Amino acid sequence: MVNPALLLDCGNTRIKYQHPLEKGVIQSDAELGDLLFRVKATDVLVADVAGRYNSVADICQNKNVNCRQCLVEDSFLGLLLAYKNVSALGVDRWLAMIGARALFNQGTTIVIDAGTAVKIDIIDTNGQHLGGSISTGLKLGSQALHKATNRLPEVTFDFDSKLGTDTKSCISYGIIMSVVALIERAMLQFPDSNVVLTGGDADILHAYLPDTVKVHQDLVLAGMNIYFKQKNS
Repeated sequence: MVNPALLLDCGNTRIKYQHPLEKGVIQSDAELGDLLFRVKATDVLVADVAGRYNSVADICQNKNVNCRQCLVEDSFLGLLLAYKNVSALGVDRWLAMIGARALFNQGTTIVIDAGTAVKIDIIDTNGQHLGGSISTGLKLGSQALHKATNRLPEVTFDFDSKLGTDTKSCISYGIIMSVVALIERAMLQFPDSNVVLTGGDADILHAYLPDTVKVHQDLVLAGMNIYFKQKNS
């Protein structure tokens, strides 16, 4: 039986972790050291899109904990990638696709990861990755408007989906609905697909999408768990 690993999803904004004893979010190296002690981890698996792996590996080495990095592989469990240079594909996107394929038995699948950036990937029923898109996430869009203009404020995204009646609600409506429209465009292009939504802004976007869209907040971690078990079977 394979001993469970501590899984670390190192994104641009935060580090999500999962272990049989607990799961959550950490922000600092000190928190990671405390976490390793609490769960008594012997193995750590890292998915890194933010350049944090070396720092994590150093902490693990100091704690005598094995540490390894998830690396994108073409044809892993039958997932055939559209990228010619597969190492250029973000490992978070790849792991989310692995996790999504485990959720659905058949059919084309649309995978949406709504975090700092919004990543959409399409996988056909045969496991062929058809490609995808990368666009600005909600908070990043708000920050960009604020920084590029003299008078537009940063906004939060707690609104009622009606057209804006002041500057803040207009910005909220415009940013959210631009992402919703991008997702709906993918759904129109690939009708009757399985659609799964993950990432920090998944719940915000889900409120404006059809009920057939499923939310899975830990899709990258689900893919990591599959990857770890496969590599240690």
